[in-house]
Amino acid sequence: MGASTRFNATITPNTNDYDYIVQDDEVYITGCYTVGEELVIPSEIDGLPVKGILSLAPANGYITSLTIPDSVTYIAYDSLCDWHSPIEKVHLGAGITQIDWQHFNNITCLREITVASGNSHYAALDGVLYNKTLDTLVYYPLAKGDTYVVPNSVVDITALEWYAQDLNLEFASGNSIYV
Repeated sequence: MGASTRFNATITPNTNDYDYIVQDDEVYITGCYTVGEELVIPSEIDGLPVKGILSLAPANGYITSLTIPDSVTYIAYDSLCDWHSPIEKVHLGAGITQIDWQHFNNITCLREITVASGNSHYAALDGVLYNKTLDTLVYYPLAKGDTYVVPNSVVDITALEWYAQDLNLEFASGNSIYV
């Protein structure tokens, strides 16, 4: 499902603290009304699997932690970015198959990303998001600090050019670059 996917769906307002649409017996969240510091997205709503997040900007609350279940395979661009909450930690479930730095853009308090061990596309090391083979740095949480030691396995840091200004990268091999 791409960013321009059209939905032929049933819209269901404010049920179980979420607005959502149903397409092909799968739930896609379009809004959130949950109150509390920790937001754990359910794997099912009204007996249907939650497969995607189209928008998750919370209407209420002070959310610092977000857990995305294994059932979610799709997260729309900017669905996590327009938050007014100081989110510090995101856990990605095993189902996520495509995510990049744009999903986290503008979450300035983010310090840590973790990934379910069963995820076949992504992994996290020291709170930083990588592809599964740990050779591409996908996202470095900017609130983590301005210096990071990149593992020797990493050969691609291209994504950092788009958002990581003033980040000093040091490589385990001893080389360093300034992004």
